Amino acid sequence: MTTKKQFIQEQLDRISERSSNRQIEAAKLFMAAKAGDMTAKAKLAEGISTSDIPTLLEPTINITFLAQYAQQETVWDQIADVYEAPDFGRLEFGDFEIDASALISNDGDEFVAGGLPVVGEYDEYPAVKFVTEQLNKDFDRKRGVKLRISWEALRRSGNVDIITRATEAFARMAAMQEDISLAKEFVTVGAAGVNAANWTGRGIAGNPDLTADGIGALGAAITASRAVVDPNGNPIVAPSYKLIAGSALDLPIRKVQGITNLQVTDANGTYDTNPQQETGLFNPIIFPALDRVSGNNTAKYWFVL
Repeated sequence: MTTKKQFIQEQLDRISERSSNRQIEAAKLFMAAKAGDMTAKAKLAEGISTSDIPTLLEPTINITFLAQYAQQETVWDQIADVYEAPDFGRLEFGDFEIDASALISNDGDEFVAGGLPVVGEYDEYPAVKFVTEQLNKDFDRKRGVKLRISWEALRRSGNVDIITRATEAFARMAAMQEDISLAKEFVTVGAAGVNAANWTGRGIAGNPDLTADGIGALGAAITASRAVVDPNGNPIVAPSYKLIAGSALDLPIRKVQGITNLQVTDANGTYDTNPQQETGLFNPIIFPALDRVSGNNTAKYWFVL
């Protein structure tokens, strides 16, 4: 899958390839003027008008925006992967499914879902169905803002850098929106609660209070995760886990993972154990967008992926 930085670099290369000589010259003057070159600023002020901005400065503005966007720190790409969709319609995922009831003979070998059935020497291979599932989210919304500017007004004020400041602000908003969109998959907007509509049937809900018994809570999460299966019905056994939480649980998580010795009393007596055998399996990811979306109501909510 393409990473965010790879995607941005591809777009930058594409813009550079399409730029005309006049656009490249305008870009050089704009960058020099932005850096404080008074000669370049004078040439740019005299040689361009408002109507020229969409044509001559379009590649420059797009490249500036993408470069600033690439510098924005985001958390979503530590949690999710990039999936490139062909369009902005519904996303469908599919797989082939074998109908066990249609199998005529197993020749003494019981068919197990996920594998291949036995076929008699002179029998036909059973047909499979292609079963699809739609993601319960439409990707048909577009978001954005616009800035109304007059090049003549900028020329009079000499504040050419307003364009760069605008693209920087828009890049920051775009990056934050990505984190916000993912955070909405976890928590409800403006309230303390898990987004049950997105988690029902996809995992185990109801994590215990991490601040009361953090080691026990993380151990219970590992046990509960064993009940989750993939689309083929196989248990998901992960070598490590992502522990996602809001900023309120940052310190409690650090404290729990810092414990190196724990005295346990059970039917076998009293003995010391190293809890990091369990807590060390978790990679903490503090996700500030959870606080922003929920209105800072994330002290009791954490997620394991």
